[in-house]
Amino acid sequence: MSENDSVKEYERKITPIERLFTRSPCSIVTMVARIKGDVSESMLRDAVSKVRQRHPNLRVRIIEDADGEPWFTSEGAREISVEVVSRESDTHWIRVVQESFQIPFEFDAQPAIRFILLQSPTTSELVILCHHIICDGLSLAYLARDLMAHLGDPTREVEVLPDPVPMDRENISEDVSVNAVVRFFINRTNKKWEEDKIVFDQEDYRNLNEAYWMHYRHQLLCVELSEAQTLALVERCRNEEVTVNSALATAFAGAQAMVQLELDRLIMKPGGGFPLASVNLVLGAVTSAGKLSLVIEYVEDNIDIGTMERIKEVAMESLLSE
Repeated sequence: MSENDSVKEYERKITPIERLFTRSPCSIVTMVARIKGDVSESMLRDAVSKVRQRHPNLRVRIIEDADGEPWFTSEGAREISVEVVSRESDTHWIRVVQESFQIPFEFDAQPAIRFILLQSPTTSELVILCHHIICDGLSLAYLARDLMAHLGDPTREVEVLPDPVPMDRENISEDVSVNAVVRFFINRTNKKWEEDKIVFDQEDYRNLNEAYWMHYRHQLLCVELSEAQTLALVERCRNEEVTVNSALATAFAGAQAMVQLELDRLIMKPGGGFPLASVNLVLGAVTSAGKLSLVIEYVEDNIDIGTMERIKEVAMESLLSE
């Protein structure tokens, strides 16, 4: 990382909400940016170095104190992993993502994020894989935006962001309250946890990661709407007075019910806190440059590819037909 006087050391305790994702093998958020034009490895590494200066969470590793409590710290964190491979086809990125899911993060050594560039002279895909403990889908969209800004203008100065404010009880709006019954069970669970505390280390995570991916294989289907289709869907949702996210969730839940009778659970965001094997599918949605792209992630042991293709077709018919 190039020197920047405004970049300072960063350290804070990981919040209970963030700890939900600690060392989860399947909590990986993925963003793919398809780029027109030639992107060199040196251009990418320079852009990654600059966004690392800008975003504090891209400079941290995870350590534990004497009580086994996890902390973010920038001290001693290694560089972010950047890999470049030759792009083989329009769907090559799917195979790369599936393979990369199975590679454990070195939480105690470097930031829990990796970049993979599928490179060709005319079109490339930049794959960003980030563990949910330091990001969500929206933050990766901002990161992709910042990367593109530095790729487009290598001389652009880095504007370092202030330290992020973690979501905790102290800064939740007064209008938001936890149900009394839920609060009771949270306190009860926390008390029991303190009594029978078990701390998982990096080696436990590696073993858990290996066991999970040995038993479950995630599959991906991608739906890419044109600009016209995206605009038509947005207009239809506006006329029906529903959000696009609500329409997507309803369409895919309904399609799964029609194709299969039964819906166990539907998670809207990739890299959720629960194993994909227990929730059937994860639908990721992102709109960029006026075009909507969808990624459907599922476990092949639960749903075969033919059934999932049919679910995709029925859902898109529901969304796009008049």
